[in-house]
Amino acid sequence: MSKEKLNVRVVSDEEIHMSMRGLRSLIKPIRDKLEDFAQENGFNSRQIYEIKLAVNEALANIIKHGYKGEDVGDIELSVETNNMGDLEIAIQDFAEIVDMAKLVSRDLDKVEDRGLGLFLMNSLMDEVEYNLSQEKGTRLILKKKLKP
Repeated sequence: MSKEKLNVRVVSDEEIHMSMRGLRSLIKPIRDKLEDFAQENGFNSRQIYEIKLAVNEALANIIKHGYKGEDVGDIELSVETNNMGDLEIAIQDFAEIVDMAKLVSRDLDKVEDRGLGLFLMNSLMDEVEYNLSQEKGTRLILKKKLKP
């Protein structure tokens, strides 16, 4: 994958695949694609904002904590809706497998300007799952129910 490149493959109206280099500059184009996809699939503006923020946090965490910096590895995303219209976003990195015991939200009573990513993802999405079954990397599944 070439540097500074976002690859997008539209499978259908209900499914897209994206791959990107681990660069913060590519997070906004991913959010823009998610916004278009979610709008086309009936999500309202509040739900779209929540989806975009959760994915932003997930990608930023992968780049910062998984790859320990920019331009170190690739990230793949698949976005699809099910027959109920609910959204599922799978985000796959290829960093060293994360220690699940270290994946905890920080104490919200402590005032800090960082460390809210996991809290936000869990608060904004209906379901958050981690799959560590691969030899290397983590697969994060974010789910959002379509609510009229």
